[in-house]
Amino acid sequence: KQEQILKTTEELYYKEMTIVRTEQGLCNVLSFIEKNLSETDSLILRNRLIVGQIMALAMLTRQESRGTHYRDDYKKSDPTWDKRIIIKKGEDGKPQVCISKIQ
Repeated sequence: KQEQILKTTEELYYKEMTIVRTEQGLCNVLSFIEKNLSETDSLILRNRLIVGQIMALAMLTRQESRGTHYRDDYKKSDPTWDKRIIIKKGEDGKPQVCISKIQ
């Protein structure tokens, strides 16, 4: 089962988190991770899932296209999105999104 989860992350991350991204695709990634994170005791696989979760959360949070971050559902840059996205460990142990303005 762990080998299948690893293979699926390779395919899913490549399809949904590379050049062109959409809200639905990023939600698919997060859903897959939520479903499978507790299914493994492999440290390598857990790390891969957590890093994918952090990246997908950051990509989902930025609702614009900027540089190499291209959202097919938000095709233009938005000057109001000139912000930092910070992911930190929440009190529940899960990644928490924080947004701060660039000074």
